[in-house]
Amino acid sequence: TYKKVDAVYSVGIASGNAEASGAVNSAIASQDLATIQAAMAQWNDAAQAQAAADAAAAQAAAKAKEEADSKKSEESSSDSSKSDSSKSDSTESDSSSSESSDSDSSDTAESE
Repeated sequence: TYKKVDAVYSVGIASGNAEASGAVNSAIASQDLATIQAAMAQWNDAAQAQAAADAAAAQAAAKAKEEADSKKSEESSSDSSKSDSSKSDSTESDSSSSESSDSDSSDTAESE
């Protein structure tokens, strides 16, 4: 048989995470066991450690992608600079030969 007891229990939590404390306290205030269990599953130490590890892994992956993209960009710029440099060398050669032929034609004009 069931015997009613007029005892009231106070439940509290200890956490350095204010967001976790608020979520668990709200769940407790709801007096719904499923809500409390869901909050505890989300905010327990193991779940928080996993969430932190997942966030760190995502951040590391983003940094690695950023570095790879930066390296590709630098390689592309380097290839472009080399191409511009060879064009510049070619232009300088053309202008040098042009100067040579100009002086050849002036030599010819003087000898006539």
